[in-house]
Amino acid sequence: MKVKQEQLRPKTFDELMGLNTTVVGDITKKEAIIKMIKDDFISSVMLIGGSGTGKTSCAYLMACLYYNIPLSELLVNDRVNHPLILEVNASKDRGIAFVNGKLLEFVELATGSGLRRMVILQEADGMTPDAKRALDDIIEKASSFCIFIFTINDIKKTTLYLKSRCAKIYFDTLPFEEYRLWFKRTAKLCNVTIKNEDLIEDIYEHYRGDMRETIIDLFVVYEGSNITQFTPTLTNASIIFKANDRVAKYLFLARKHYLDPKKLLKDLHRLGGYKNSKIFAEAYNYLSNGCYPSIVITDVLQRGFI
Repeated sequence: MKVKQEQLRPKTFDELMGLNTTVVGDITKKEAIIKMIKDDFISSVMLIGGSGTGKTSCAYLMACLYYNIPLSELLVNDRVNHPLILEVNASKDRGIAFVNGKLLEFVELATGSGLRRMVILQEADGMTPDAKRALDDIIEKASSFCIFIFTINDIKKTTLYLKSRCAKIYFDTLPFEEYRLWFKRTAKLCNVTIKNEDLIEDIYEHYRGDMRETIIDLFVVYEGSNITQFTPTLTNASIIFKANDRVAKYLFLARKHYLDPKKLLKDLHRLGGYKNSKIFAEAYNYLSNGCYPSIVITDVLQRGFI
């Protein structure tokens, strides 16, 4: 994809879709987040909701607002690049060794003076039970001089301690009108033309308002071209698979399921018939290129892809 992922993210809270429902009186969720940061009344926050609802973009904007920097300065290749912020992907670093190692070391460097350090922990509900308990201990000791922002898919999979210590912001599925505005803006950035805007409603229904899924399963395919029709039963993943380009297939799956190895394995099964060791070697190279822990690659091997 020629357009970088960070170019598609909202640059300000005004551009962030969703979070427009009220929480107290006339104050929206978005306004409550901004006030919490500006008043420096922030310690530990859970951003809770399904995939593609804007949790990660919100976490990045919270960091930008707290440190008073633009998004372009925060992100490099759509990953946080700031000395006072540690971004962690729990699908990769989910065990107790990481929590008691790199995470603890980062937190302990905080002095308690000046701007606090920040930990953005993506998919925190996916950590191992031991790691979650160790994380609770760190938060207990460091919450006064370190800000913790967690993105959560399923709050039931978090500890009681974490629930009790965190402010909770719930992300709902994007309403259609907001999705439509977002879709048109993103299509323009990706140089995608959609002549019949009635198709947007079909696309919304198919992706259930999931912005991330729409980007990686639709805009990646149609970048620089026209959308003239949309058949929900024929996903764009199928279009790529039918192109018989093995590299494109595996790159697509690696990007699509970056945070969800289980879905990746499911899609690999769908490919079917790819038992040739040379083809699997290509898959292994692309999927293990810093995207997945070795245990996931081993799982693929054990499921008979060679």
